[in-house]
Amino acid sequence: MKMRNIYLFIVLLLTLAVNAQKPFEKLGLDNEVELLTLSDGRYVEHFTNDTLRQIGSVMFNMVTNKVEYFIADEELEKMNVANRNREVSRFLSTDPVMQSHQSPYLYAANNPIIYIDKDGEDNVIYLVALPSSKSNFSKEDVNTIAKEANKIYESMGLNTRVVVYESNDPFNPAHLDPTDSYAILGSVNDVSSTFDKIGGDAAKDWEGGVTHPENSSNPTIGNQNKGIALDSDAMSDFAFQTGADSKEYAAGFLIAHGSGHNAGVGHTYHPIKFQGIELELQNAAIMTRGQGIYNMTRLGLGDEKFNSLMDFANPCENTLFKPIIESRFGTNLAKDNYMYNKTEYGEPGYGVLKNENSETVD
Repeated sequence: MKMRNIYLFIVLLLTLAVNAQKPFEKLGLDNEVELLTLSDGRYVEHFTNDTLRQIGSVMFNMVTNKVEYFIADEELEKMNVANRNREVSRFLSTDPVMQSHQSPYLYAANNPIIYIDKDGEDNVIYLVALPSSKSNFSKEDVNTIAKEANKIYESMGLNTRVVVYESNDPFNPAHLDPTDSYAILGSVNDVSSTFDKIGGDAAKDWEGGVTHPENSSNPTIGNQNKGIALDSDAMSDFAFQTGADSKEYAAGFLIAHGSGHNAGVGHTYHPIKFQGIELELQNAAIMTRGQGIYNMTRLGLGDEKFNSLMDFANPCENTLFKPIIESRFGTNLAKDNYMYNKTEYGEPGYGVLKNENSETVD
């Protein structure tokens, strides 16, 4: 009997040891228990089953599932700042806009000094028509530009949408959400002057014209990822030269094209690649350079499939464009937060770090 009791005691100890090492085994889980995982192992989203684990400012017992003690503030201050931020400031819920190059638990693009992101909803490109555009585009025409751009995004399965800025107040990109952008339509001089006032770089060294009616910010070769410049005076000629259905379609096409630059990619066959993949006519035709579009549609040079500007927006020729745009603008349904951000947070702005010389558009 005595030996039997000893034997049962040993078995009990072994069972407890196993349970201590695998407290979630009864749920069919392994030693590595993943919590709130969305990044397929790219980011720290799980805790090992060490007896004590630090979770923020708490030491948690993984065996008893109880809090052992709280870490004193002075001890936290002694910890490595980067590690402490990762532990103490970790969010337990994910941003609705999960981008492929960021952890789903980041707040405000991991830069809360510059950005504020109240609800994670964004995915809007604001179209601002300057007074100088009125000689070529009526208010109805501007609305049609947005509709044409949105048709392109929708045809490619994207939730990004263009919204016309219609307020009488000066437009200020500081009121945008972190993954919004904006396009400014007008004469080259007017657009360039506007970007200078708001501190944007989309119109830097831009001359416009039929072969270069658009210019956009590109974070790979510049400092910003917001801003698309559109030459309203050249749009009719560009539409004619490229076989577009209308000048409104041409402008909408160029907004979609410019948003690709905002996402950090260059033109097709450009050295700038997307996640190591070269942009080609077969996977990102919409990112073709203006001169290349002209050569194919007007001069008949190159691939015979591209006879008009609309052919360059064919979803079948743009399989890479969707992940490009989603990497920058997200996948959430578009939500116009501009006026909410302005009212809620007021001046000097929201979403963009402004320097002393930054001004609103007037």
